[in-house]
Amino acid sequence: MPADDDEGPRDMQRITPALGGRRIGVVLVHGACHGSWCWENVVDPVRSAGLEVHAVDLPLTSLSNDADVVRSAVRAMKESCEAVLVVGHSYGGVVITAGGHEADALMYCAASMPDAGQAASDVVPQLTTPELESSLAVHEDGVTFGLDPVRAVPAFYGMCTAAQIKDVLGRLRPMHFACMNEAIVEPAWRSVPSSYVVCTEDLAMAPAYQEGRANFLGDAVRLRCDHSLFYSAPDQLVARLVEVASAGRRCGHGESAGHDTRLLRPGTADLHRSSGGRLPRHVRGRPQRANGLRHASSG
Repeated sequence: MPADDDEGPRDMQRITPALGGRRIGVVLVHGACHGSWCWENVVDPVRSAGLEVHAVDLPLTSLSNDADVVRSAVRAMKESCEAVLVVGHSYGGVVITAGGHEADALMYCAASMPDAGQAASDVVPQLTTPELESSLAVHEDGVTFGLDPVRAVPAFYGMCTAAQIKDVLGRLRPMHFACMNEAIVEPAWRSVPSSYVVCTEDLAMAPAYQEGRANFLGDAVRLRCDHSLFYSAPDQLVARLVEVASAGRRCGHGESAGHDTRLLRPGTADLHRSSGGRLPRHVRGRPQRANGLRHASSG
């Protein structure tokens, strides 16, 4: 059953689309092996709240290609909106870190946040869980991976309904390891106001990692849900999206108008960098390929 946070679902009210002369758009970025369909319980409520919204489909062929999709979506949204909030889930956090520089705000939902010089695979040792490791399946081509349809359930969908799980498993798709091995040059969260959503019951991404990123950014909420919060806590997720978008309307670019900008901007301390760590057992020790692929994943 979908989970409520401690305060329970919040009442949703429509927000005037052009309050303060600022029309707000929201770009939703999915994670590994998923697609725009995972936001299906979020898109309509966000739109009903008076925001423009677009859920992208990442090609999942390389981080550069995925980041280009986000950049294009932000630019297209800005043709009709004066400010854009970009939301990244899981691996989508890596993508918005690489391609979210033109956004007005970023929201990381149970998401990876690599720093400059780090690839997504470099962060895996910090965030991995036994459930995540067991759910990954390297395909016969050796350059793509996916999620095991049985083992992925406890890791990613432990608090989702049986109907949701059945539907999701039929739509998962492969992802190229190139997505995991391209280093971030300039993290968008260092220049764009950012916030975090922690999924406290997450078995696919260690909550301790999420707490570290949430504390670093300063602005965070915690939801009692599994990794797939768009299914297990959609009401709370939508409420948070609208809340952050509303703050963007009032403030814009982090300038305070009755809003504490300490809750919008990342701190000055460096994120903890991985000093090594081991990759998931079943992909450890595989040789690097000519294009520099390394084998690791986050959802």
